[in-house]
Order: sequence, then structure tokens, then C-alpha cells
Amino acid sequence: MERVVTSGNEQRLRDTVTWIDRSENVMEGSRVVFIAGDGRSGGTLLGQILNGLSDSVYVGELRNIWHEAFEQNEPCGCGERFRHCEFWRAVVEKAFGSFEQLDVSAMLSMHKSLARERYTPMLMLLNRVPAELLGSELPRVYEDALSRLYRAIREVAGKSVVVDSSREVSQALILARIPGIDLRVLHLVRDSRAVAFSNSRGKPIFRSDNDASQHRKPEWISSASRKLAFDEDGATRILLRQGAVASALQWTWRNAWASGIPHSRHRRIPYTRLRYEDLVRDPREAIGGALDRLGLGRPDLSMIQGTHVQLGVNHAVSGNPVKFSSGGVDLRIDDEWREKMKGSDRKVVSVITSPLMHQYGYVI
Repeated sequence: MERVVTSGNEQRLRDTVTWIDRSENVMEGSRVVFIAGDGRSGGTLLGQILNGLSDSVYVGELRNIWHEAFEQNEPCGCGERFRHCEFWRAVVEKAFGSFEQLDVSAMLSMHKSLARERYTPMLMLLNRVPAELLGSELPRVYEDALSRLYRAIREVAGKSVVVDSSREVSQALILARIPGIDLRVLHLVRDSRAVAFSNSRGKPIFRSDNDASQHRKPEWISSASRKLAFDEDGATRILLRQGAVASALQWTWRNAWASGIPHSRHRRIPYTRLRYEDLVRDPREAIGGALDRLGLGRPDLSMIQGTHVQLGVNHAVSGNPVKFSSGGVDLRIDDEWREKMKGSDRKVVSVITSPLMHQYGYVI
């Protein structure tokens, strides 16, 4: 092993320690199925279903692991807080030695310096991030850490495929640059109007350990994703609401860049697209076909009978509260938006998203 000093900027690069394995074993490929697209599109549900496959492990939205898991110690899908979960403790020990040997603030700083959504165009067109133009070592250090993390997940789980529902294309493009990661992108899309309607409603995540009196007002608490807040009683974590215009613009941004992945000039990334509505109507055919198109073959999907799916316990970090569900689930399309969405909101979302909606086969 080689001890490498890392941090979130060049000055602090000499102050913090991360363990990087330079042995040949680190080059053993970690196959990653990356679920790309916008939020509220069924990514957590899809990840949970894939978690039931014999050779796959679903770990949630790993782009948020540094803040929401390491720093905030939020619960993973099994219900245990991240630092108390036996699975994640084993992963951290294998990847970094221990929780104490990893400078989490440094990792979060590197993530924000390299994998923010704003860098998606630069990564897609130039395969570079601004830090690289300045000769920084941060990209190499961060990619080494990610390689170790995904490899440790694979080895602890005893599975060959890691399913990551981080969604953001910038994160996928960073992973695609890492020699030790074999990336496959599953682009999940959902009707933009359904997404906008879902974004207009708050959704509880979990009960906070914090004293309610300390959080009388809603506040941003995730500097990494800026997607979570406390409600006004300070006790329940909720997904922030989003207006129709903001939702439509974000839907367009994320799905447009995801659709551009197979056209990248810098690398060939196996890619396929799947509609949420098709997943819910016929999950066995939708998932089997998508994995086959990604070159993974058609797996045993015996846990799916019609639209009834058996969900097991998972270790997903971040993501939708559906991750806490397990047991038998009957899938159905959530089309409440058709009756309850404001006409003005439906119209503005349709106008903004119509080009991609038509491309994806939706009728406006």
C-alpha cells in the first residue's frame, strides 16, 4: 500500500490521509449499472428490484455518500444508521482501513470540485473538469478513492454488479474515466408531468435524531445535493418541493445529457433507456430487456410475478424513502397527476419538455 495525502484543495492536499492501493488487484473491474435520469422517476424502486438479482447489490445514490452517509450518518435501506450498519462498516474498513482514516470533508470537497452537475457539458465534450486544466492531482486522487469504494462494495456483498442510482450524468462520466470500473448506464425516464407533480409535494424521509427545537424553519442541510430539508416541526426529513418550471428545466437538463451518453466521442459507454411506465406495467420484460441490451444477459427474474415483486432488504444510501420497504409489492402506475395537477402547471411543463417527451414516446 502507498499512503497518499488528499484533501479538497491544493493547499490542504498535504494535510489529510487516504489509503490508495497501487497493487494490480485494484484493476479488477467493478461492474457498475448506473441509473441515470431525473429524480422522482422510480430509480430507487428499480434499484431495489435489481438488488434481488443473484449477482447484483443496490447501494442507493453513492454521489451523496460523503455528506448524507459519512457526515450526517443517515439510515441506509436496512434501517440502521450508516456508521452502525455492518455492511457499510465492512465496506469502509476494506476500502479505507477505518472511518477514522478517511477525511470525509476532503472527499466531499473533491466531489464538489469534480462531479457537480455544472461540469456535465465539460465532461461530456472534453472529458475534463476545471481542476485538470490547472494541473491538479485531485481528479486522480478522487477517482482512486471511488475505485476502492466500488471494489469494496462488490467484495463485501459477494456480487459482481453494483447498482448505483446517483442519476446525475456528471457522476457517471467521472466513473467512466476510472480504469477499474466497467460502467453500464441505464437511463430511466418518466413522464415529465408526473415528475413535476411529484416534485410539488413533500415526501417524508425519516425521523431526525436532532432536537426539533433546533430547526424551527426549513433549512438546507445537504450541501452535496441540496435536495433535503427539515419540515417546520424540525422532526421529519422531507424532500424539498419544486415548482413546475424548475422541475421541467431540471428534467430536460438531466435527461438530455443522459441521452447524449451513447454519442460521446471520448469513450463508448454501454447505454439503454427504460421508461418508468413500461417498468411498472411489465417489470419482468422491462428489466430483462434492459439488462440484455446492456450486455448483461437476461437474469433469473423469478422474484417477479406479473406486477408483483418481492423486495429484499437493501443497503441503499440517500434516495427515496421507498428504500425502507421490503416484502411483496404490487406495482402500479402513479398517475394521480392526471386528475390533481394544475392545468397551468401541466401546460408549462408540457411546453418546456415536449421535444424530449416526443423522443421518448410520450403523448402530450
